[in-house]
Amino acid sequence: MIKKLNCFKNKSIYLAGLVLPIALVLMLPTLQQTVHAGPLEDGQSEAEQDFIRSNGQNKDSGCSPENGVDYCTAYKLGYESRWAHMWGLYDCSSGKCQ
Repeated sequence: MIKKLNCFKNKSIYLAGLVLPIALVLMLPTLQQTVHAGPLEDGQSEAEQDFIRSNGQNKDSGCSPENGVDYCTAYKLGYESRWAHMWGLYDCSSGKCQ
């Protein structure tokens, strides 16, 4: 009985050792795509940085036309939504956001 369990355990480890690397190779394109999330996330990230850097004073959701209409639309949406979110989280009435 113990021999059968050890045999099953060894086969499970062997299969896991085979399946995991194959799964990682198949997931690699998906993982590479998530490195650059997209224009919405770009806008959100930029808004957060701008907000913190300027204490909520200098909002600039500008987007270069070279990026294209679809990119800029999503970027501006992300920027404006994150700016509003940051404005709601912080009190900047003193000139310094807290």
